[in-house]
Amino acid sequence: MKNLFLLLSFFLIFSCEKKEEFVQAKNPVHQIFVASSEDVVNDFIDFRKAVYQNDLKKIKSYIDFPFQSKDACFLINENFEKETISEEDFNKFHTKIFDKMFIKSILKVKTLELLEKGKTTTQDLKIGNETFRMTASFEKPDALVLNIASETFVKDLDWKPEHNRIYEFEVENKGKLKLIHIYLAG
Repeated sequence: MKNLFLLLSFFLIFSCEKKEEFVQAKNPVHQIFVASSEDVVNDFIDFRKAVYQNDLKKIKSYIDFPFQSKDACFLINENFEKETISEEDFNKFHTKIFDKMFIKSILKVKTLELLEKGKTTTQDLKIGNETFRMTASFEKPDALVLNIASETFVKDLDWKPEHNRIYEFEVENKGKLKLIHIYLAG
């Protein structure tokens, strides 16, 4: 009986090691980061939760202030004359940077697919007359990019105006994400 227990233990130990090798071989994200991809995705999940729960203190831990981004200032107000956002401005206007479209789309990101493939795109979503989707992808060895692509239906136009909002995060040590830039296009 004791020999059976030892044999079973030996088998379990080696089967676990083989599973880890399989996960790393199957998962291209493991080859990208110094930090483990699971840490990066877990931090992404924490960020998503903070945005959804409007946990301002937690959200701010993902941003260094002053945050320099003319496009982020444009999200706050088209006439906002600054090119940086202070912590005080962020406290007032963070819901314009992380608005309903951002929240609805980030909640639909499939984290397992992001972990396994390094990229995932949500289904098309809709708020009012805007249709949008978010693509989350590991673009560089040290970056996670969230791209919201949207198009607006306008009754009297033959075409649909399109625009993108791109949130770029740097991956720091131990998988910690830091928002470094927001770009607007279209």
